[in-house]
Amino acid sequence: MINFEPNWTSSPGNTINDILNSRNIGVATFAEKIDESTDLVLKLIEGSIKINKELASKLSTELGASPLFWINREVQYRDLLKINQPKLLSNWISSLPIKDMIKFGWIKGVENLEKECLNYFGISDVHSYYKKYPNVNSLSFRKTDTYKSDLAAIFSWIRRGEILSDNYPLNEWNRQKFLDSLDEIKTLTREKNPKKFLPKLISTCAGCGVVLTIVPTPKNCPVSGVVKFIDNRALIQMSFRYLSDDQFWFTFFHEAGHLILHNPENPILETNKSDIDEKENEANAFAQEVLIPYYLKEEMMSIRGNKKKIVGFSVKAGVSPGIVVGQLQHLKIIKFEYLNGYKRRYNWSDINETLGSLNLL
Repeated sequence: MINFEPNWTSSPGNTINDILNSRNIGVATFAEKIDESTDLVLKLIEGSIKINKELASKLSTELGASPLFWINREVQYRDLLKINQPKLLSNWISSLPIKDMIKFGWIKGVENLEKECLNYFGISDVHSYYKKYPNVNSLSFRKTDTYKSDLAAIFSWIRRGEILSDNYPLNEWNRQKFLDSLDEIKTLTREKNPKKFLPKLISTCAGCGVVLTIVPTPKNCPVSGVVKFIDNRALIQMSFRYLSDDQFWFTFFHEAGHLILHNPENPILETNKSDIDEKENEANAFAQEVLIPYYLKEEMMSIRGNKKKIVGFSVKAGVSPGIVVGQLQHLKIIKFEYLNGYKRRYNWSDINETLGSLNLL
């Protein structure tokens, strides 16, 4: 037997995880040792199942300490949860962008607010929220760093995309089909009105097993787009930030690049800064190549600020003039305040009307 000095305010699962890490024992190996499924061990570590007498005996045999230790560890932790739950719940709700969640129709209102918020996130208590959304590392963001970022607002935004994804009829995720569809999708960049291009874009993506959700951002959520996987479904979620064609389409193809380039079977993890930078750079390069192929780059850069040539080149490249202007600005060929009149501006009225007609609001 070994001596334990556990942190009684953390879950028994944290203690189990710490021991496994210290002994370099993987979850699958440990599951085999105690004759349980890997899924059960993962749930045990995250605290979503309780330690009963049988599990306590197995933990004692493999990890040490007595079965009574593990039973007491479980009981004391659950008691502590009950004591702290009201305060935790109040603090959690105060962190959420409640005004915007009501404004956007994500929750009904302030009446029964606790129940509304728990139902919105599909959880029974606050602890389940922090287990489900521990940090941003499992998501790949294209974020505007000049604005304040609030994790509670970001997770509220992401949750809306998860909810909306249930309304999408989808084919199975098909990486090659999605890659092949990008040329067809690119032609939509020349459509001026979201009423015309959004239904086609959403339908084409769905045919490749990709959910495309459009969700406005609450306050302190400066996110342009995020890509993730829900079960075996790929999700691209976009905010239509800036409401301009160059921003929208670059973000879309950036996120498409993540799906195609970065292990689509798993979420893109942002745990290593150099790895994040590399993946973001690859996704940026992918988007740029789709919009303005490399063989046209030199010609585009020679345009500089010539208005007539911009229009002609946009036809040749198969994109809108606004996208060409956006790329010239990004490459610092022209100033950011120059030629913005070529960019197409969208409005939420048209966007919402379109999404409403598709039952995707």
